[in-house]
Amino acid sequence: FTLKSLCRSREQLIKERSKFAVLLTNELDKTFPELKPFFENRISESLLYILNKYKNASHISLMKDYESIRKISRGKFTYAKFAKLKELAKNTDSQFYSSCYMYFDPSDQKFHMGPVWDFDLGFGNNGVDVKTEGFQADEAQNGANWILELRKSEEFMNIVKTRWNKCKPLIESYFSGEYEENLSNIKKDVDVNFIRWPILGKSVWKAPNDCESRTTYDSEVEYFKTWKDNRIQWLSSQFE
Repeated sequence: FTLKSLCRSREQLIKERSKFAVLLTNELDKTFPELKPFFENRISESLLYILNKYKNASHISLMKDYESIRKISRGKFTYAKFAKLKELAKNTDSQFYSSCYMYFDPSDQKFHMGPVWDFDLGFGNNGVDVKTEGFQADEAQNGANWILELRKSEEFMNIVKTRWNKCKPLIESYFSGEYEENLSNIKKDVDVNFIRWPILGKSVWKAPNDCESRTTYDSEVEYFKTWKDNRIQWLSSQFE
């Protein structure tokens, strides 16, 4: 090999390594968002072993072969970490039907909610319930009765009200400013999207019953804005 070809090979290897590092990171974020920070954002052998053998958060929560992971990590992956990682994967929407996560923070010894995700059936996009009134949490599922008990607490509801009244101006500011800018910025992408996936005016999984009357992207945006404004108005009436 000449020096020139070796330099080219090195450059290609660096590009390949970067590409696969991005793929791994994307897979981590998709499979279990808390997993990467748990390993201090490093892609280690033990992390790759877990990701390869346990394909999703539910499987991670059931993993049993601590000894294999301990050997791979040369003892650095302790049983305390093993148990904590399983706790992090507790996976049961706001009704705790699915897509709900909690994690335990050793620094304050408390459970926290998060990450917040999975809004495909939110903002009036669920044909089962498009009403802007009512609290989803009142219909908690999967044994999450503690949510209903919390809502009976005056102290807790006062915290919720304070939080809403603090966040409401920020929400309204976003929708009157940055949101409108984003609509303009993604216009070309929107056009391409609905050429590739022509679903406007068509009924797809759990779509609202009147979706077939909205045959343009702008009509979907207007539907969302109306729904959002009515929802904010109703929540404000509850948290005055």
